Amino acid sequence: YYVIEVKYTRNDRVYIREEQKEALIQQSEKFGAIPVIAVKFKGKRNWEFYDARKVDNIIRMDQKGNLKLI
Repeated sequence: YYVIEVKYTRNDRVYIREEQKEALIQQSEKFGAIPVIAVKFKGKRNWEFYDARKVDNIIRMDQKGNLKLI
C-alpha cells in the first residue's frame, strides 16, 4: 500500500514543507503503507516517485531534465 502526496510545478523545483512530509509519513505508518511523493514537472513526460522517508524538502530538475534531491 502507498500513501501519496502529489506535486506538480511549472518551475524547476518542488518545495515540500517539513510538516507536509512528516504528516505523510505519520499517515502512512498508521496503515503500514509506504509514504510516496509523486512529482510532475511541466514539459517532462513522466512522473517521478520518491520515498518520503528518504528525501529532503526540495526536489529539483536541472537544465538537462535530470531530477536531483536537494
